[in-house]
Amino acid sequence: MLGVPWYGYRYECVAGTSATATTCPIPQVPFRGINCSDAAGSEVGLSDILSRLPKSTTGRRWDDYQAAPYFNTVEGGTTVQYWYDDVQSLTPKYARARELGLRGVLAAAFSLRRFLRAVLSATFPPRRRPATRSKR
Repeated sequence: MLGVPWYGYRYECVAGTSATATTCPIPQVPFRGINCSDAAGSEVGLSDILSRLPKSTTGRRWDDYQAAPYFNTVEGGTTVQYWYDDVQSLTPKYARARELGLRGVLAAAFSLRRFLRAVLSATFPPRRRPATRSKR
């Protein structure tokens, strides 16, 4: 099975970013000691993202490097950029799953991702080190 995202990310751009900017500078947010864009953004359901697209300031754009669509909006005076997957970005992933002979694909919604993480944590709890006895 190949898990494919049916959710995206919302990034608030730093103050002063144009509503039509191609790039969205984001604040550096550390995650386990490393600056991480996932920590600066927040997961958003695909239906919520797609409902915002018609009112975007840029319309749908395409990034060749990431092979993914994105768009900008202005919310509360702040430029916000949304990244997500759609038919164009998912089609090659589905084709690759077929080429590899995988049994199928799983549409992973962000709430499903949290659910699966919880199930895996409950099923396979972290291993604890055995207590060491102090020598007397």
